[in-house]
Order: sequence, then structure tokens, then C-alpha cells
Amino acid sequence: MKKIIATLGCIFFVLTGFTQHHVIYDGNGNDGGIVPIDAVLYETGDTVTVLWDEPITKTGFTFACWNTMADGSGTNYSPDAESSGPTLILEDSDVILFAQWGNCAGGGLVNYALHFNEGIFMSADDIFESVIIDTMPAFSDVITIEGWINPSTFDETEAHNEPIILKFYNDDVYIGLKAIDGNHVLSWNGWAAYGTTNILANEWTHFAIVVASGTIEAMYINGAPETFTIEGEITNPTSSLWVIGNMTWSASPYRWHGLIDELRVWSAIRSDEEIGVFYDKKLTGNEANLFAYWDFDKNSTSQLLCDHNLNEDNHIGVLRNMEADDWVAGVPLVPLSIAEEKLQVEFSIFPNPSNGYVWINTNSSTFKNMEYTLTNISSVVLKKEIITKENTFVNLSELDAGIYFLTVTNGSVKQTKKISIQ
Repeated sequence: MKKIIATLGCIFFVLTGFTQHHVIYDGNGNDGGIVPIDAVLYETGDTVTVLWDEPITKTGFTFACWNTMADGSGTNYSPDAESSGPTLILEDSDVILFAQWGNCAGGGLVNYALHFNEGIFMSADDIFESVIIDTMPAFSDVITIEGWINPSTFDETEAHNEPIILKFYNDDVYIGLKAIDGNHVLSWNGWAAYGTTNILANEWTHFAIVVASGTIEAMYINGAPETFTIEGEITNPTSSLWVIGNMTWSASPYRWHGLIDELRVWSAIRSDEEIGVFYDKKLTGNEANLFAYWDFDKNSTSQLLCDHNLNEDNHIGVLRNMEADDWVAGVPLVPLSIAEEKLQVEFSIFPNPSNGYVWINTNSSTFKNMEYTLTNISSVVLKKEIITKENTFVNLSELDAGIYFLTVTNGSVKQTKKISIQ
């Protein structure tokens, strides 16, 4: 701009102005998609919306966020669940934003949880912290969701608040806590269904909800069945996008405050026994019917929440507005005992002795990565097939009379029974 200064009867023209800067995007090793280009010239102090919609990819990796340093040691920029992109305040220089990549291959650091939204509920400095999972397929009408929560802040003015996990946008379906007479109880979609146990702040609590045929079949708190009330329609989740930690479409943006750990999604009804035995155990990831298993153990980047379920394609979560120090100590769990591992592949055989056939009953309604192997006393494999239904028929008519062994395997867990053919 041009500034006019008058002094001692003379007029001087002084040229002044603002230095203009660029925001530059670096794919940081991407091998697909289009790296965003921002052609706008910005001035110091301008608010810049970080470009987010241009998809970029890197084979074998998941895009996590943009960062001001290539190694991820700078400032992260990632959008809220519903917004088009985060914003930054431009300082007196160009800004280069580097894509951050990670994957869930290999081992990681164990026994972590995530701490969401440390500020006061609905305060001005309380940003939206969440984890987004956008690859979850639709479910049938049977689902069990369970996990561990440790709330740090309650809102006493809202009728319901603080979502733990939900299907987003189209469904408006979530599991969370709601306030009733000063207590905070487990709920499905706020008033649709809710329990009675008061969940305390700053304490770890396990929850589980079973949904089947359009209704809540059961709720559990710390492995025990929970008394609950149904007052509204039970909507099953169908959207492919899941969110952990907040819901941002609402005029009152509810957020979870505190810790979340060990979220497990099952494509079957978990029984009282299964909930009671396994709720405080560390799973192997090979369990039958396990659909997603976010154990919150850290992996190649602190910006990804890895799915350690080994039965399905991984459903990787991406952290939004969260930093490395949001990873904190997780809920203390105990490993599975040998007996508990075997319980996961418990089966029966009948008739035994056999006259030319047997049925394998696995006492389960759906199967993932389970198979049976039939061997003779010399350990020669005679039959090996995937188990696809609760009662599986095995034809033994071509075998000679004698002793054989049938092993049912679920991932690394197996159990063997002896068969006598007459």
C-alpha cells in the first residue's frame, strides 16, 4: 500500500506493504492421488483453512494428518469429524505441511489408552478430539459392543451427554452416558435405552451392550448383567463411518471427557458367561465372531488407532486434534489362562465312537478363522476344512476302524479330541 507523510511543507510518498506467503503441501512419499495446491497468497496473521479433500495415498500406509515437520515432530493439522479442514494462523513466513503416514504392521507399545477432551465440558478451549474409522461395513441386526471407560468430567446441565462410540452422520446412533438424578448411567442413543448403575468419575468401568432383532438384549457393567429400561426405538447402526469420543453434528456438541480403552465389536450375541469371563482379559485377536478390536496399543505412529482383530480386514482409526501426550496408561488387564483360551474353541463330537460319520458342535452361531483338522495316530492329515456353521458334518466312511484325532483351531488357539471309529 502507499502511505502519505507530510512534514515541513513537503510531501513524501513512502511505499509500505505486507509480505505475502504461501502454504505448500508435501506428499512426503505418497505414490498416488493429488497433492493439494494452494495458489492463494496470504498475509501474516491470516487464518488459513488447511486443504483436506484432495485424496492422496501411499501403498501399505494410512494417511493420518498434515504436520509442519516431515518427521511428525511439529504441529499436527487434522479436521474435526464433520469439518472440511482445520485452520492455522499464518506467521511471517511460508508454511510447508508434510503428509504423515503410518501402518499397523508389526508390534507396538502395549497397555495404552487415549485421553479425550481434557477441558471443561462445552468450554471455549475444549476442541473436538476424536478418532475416525471410515471403513466399517454395515452390520446385520446382531452386534455386541464393549469397552473400558474412565470419565474425568461430567456435565450436570445436559439430559444426556458424552458419547463413547457411535455410527456417524446418517444414523445418529451412539453409546454414551446420560445424567439421571445426579447419576451417570450407560445409555444407547440417550433416552432410547439406559441402565441404572452410577458410573463414577476417575475410575475404570467396563460396559457392554448387546443388540439383536431391533432391541437391546442385554447391558453389562463390570461383567455383570445390568438392569435397564427401553423407552424409545432401538436403531441399528448402518453407516460406514464410526467416531470415538465425540459427536459434532449436534447444536450442542457432546464430547467424551476422560479415557477410553479396549473397544471390542462382535458380530454375535455375547453371552453372560462370555462377558463375565473375558471382560477383564487381554484378547488374542483370534476370537470367533470378533469384528473389530481396538486395544489402544500404540503402533507405527501415534496418529493411528490400530485394529488388532485378526479375523477381518483391519478397521484403522485416525486421531483428530490429538497429540502424542493423549496416549496414557491403559486399563490393567490380565492375560488369558490356558483354560480360557480353550474355552474359545470349545466343541463336542457326536456320535463317538463313530459308525462312519461325526458332527462337530462348536456351540457358536457364527465363525471366523475356525477350522478342523482330522489326523491319524501317525499325525498324517486326512481332512482339513473351514468350519462354516454351528453343526458341521464330517464323513468318515472311507476310513478304517481305529483311533483318530480331530483338532479345532481358532487362530493360534486349538483343542483336540480323540475319535474312535468302529
